[in-house]
Amino acid sequence: MSAGFQTRMRFHGSAYRRGWAGVLVVAACGFAACERKPEQALLPGDDVILAEGEGMVVTQYDLDAYIEATLGDFAAARIDEEGRKKALEGLVATKVIAAAREQELSEVQRTELEKKEQAYREQLLVKQYVSFHAPPEPVTAEQIQTYYNENRDRFGARTERSFEMLLSTRTLSDAEQRSLLDAVAKSTEQDWAKLAAMLRADGLPIHHRRGVAGRAPLPPKLEQTLRTMKVGKASPPIFAQGKAFVLRVTGETQFPPRTLEEASGEIRERLAPLQVKKAIADARAEAMQNVKVTYR
Repeated sequence: MSAGFQTRMRFHGSAYRRGWAGVLVVAACGFAACERKPEQALLPGDDVILAEGEGMVVTQYDLDAYIEATLGDFAAARIDEEGRKKALEGLVATKVIAAAREQELSEVQRTELEKKEQAYREQLLVKQYVSFHAPPEPVTAEQIQTYYNENRDRFGARTERSFEMLLSTRTLSDAEQRSLLDAVAKSTEQDWAKLAAMLRADGLPIHHRRGVAGRAPLPPKLEQTLRTMKVGKASPPIFAQGKAFVLRVTGETQFPPRTLEEASGEIRERLAPLQVKKAIADARAEAMQNVKVTYR
């Protein structure tokens, strides 16, 4: 063993009674540690043992993979020694808990777990197959130009309308509908949030909301009304989906057309999944061409 120290830890409780890790040896000193000399490691760092116990070995490769999966590439590249130590302890705990649970599994649970493991393994293999045999083609400038030309209405000049509304939280009775109509018609209160509070004080289940047309789904009646209303004007009460709505357009914002350069990032994001989908279809066709399958 290289220079460093060993910490002996005895696990108690159910895990220990099942023979799991009577003694755990953790090699420290910057995580350089016990090296398995006899065999050549196939994976980087897999010959450097950081922790081991009965039935368990944690290598440098295991820890690196655990940190990357837990924190992501960016954070994993910046983790300090204290963070790596905590990650190692977390990985060891994960393995101990997993082993303890495995001892408790019934035959049915064990079979179900094996099926899930197989399905996950197959997903990884499919990704690798696609990567090796039919990697997705990058989105080209020509594809971006074509999409832009075919969807100019999406990137052209547009007007966004801000609005506010009073809405009932449930279906109103006939008497409540009349009370709402009278209150809105007669009120001089311009602050609709205050108006909604006044109506609730009178026993009507009315609330106030703000929004921008087109950003959130609204009942078709409301969307149609918002398109034709004048700024500052209130609509008559609209009844849709069993509830009452009163709308008011509070402002308009004009947006100029977006150039190809301005829209290219969004277009690339939209087209990239289509390239992946095509790559998967190509890989599937290649893999299946010489395979005979009988469906039952």
